[in-house]
Amino acid sequence: MAIDRQLAIWRTLRGQRLKVMREFRGFTQAQMGERTRLRFGRTDYNKWENGHRPMNDEVAYRLCQALVMTPNFLFFGEIDDRFEAETSREFCARLLRARHELGLADLRSAPHRGSRPP
Repeated sequence: MAIDRQLAIWRTLRGQRLKVMREFRGFTQAQMGERTRLRFGRTDYNKWENGHRPMNDEVAYRLCQALVMTPNFLFFGEIDDRFEAETSREFCARLLRARHELGLADLRSAPHRGSRPP
């Protein structure tokens, strides 16, 4: 049960990061399938964004490319200098709002800080 809860939290955090980046870049959920050239529908994307469906490596890689973000940000919330330089105060404000909506002290927060999902 604890592992299922941890996975659900990881998926929720990942989905929240997807949503924030998608909105920041100005895309709709329906446009994401075209942007990645994987041709998935809005429903599939919505499930990833809401944490209801796991994603494979290919999808994660293509989403990162389409949204101009690093896989480390998508999966772990880690922000490097290049990523930070490409973003703006508006993005940081959206990230803070998303963090607040989740009720977390930090978007990188996980049940066991520093651990990676199985």
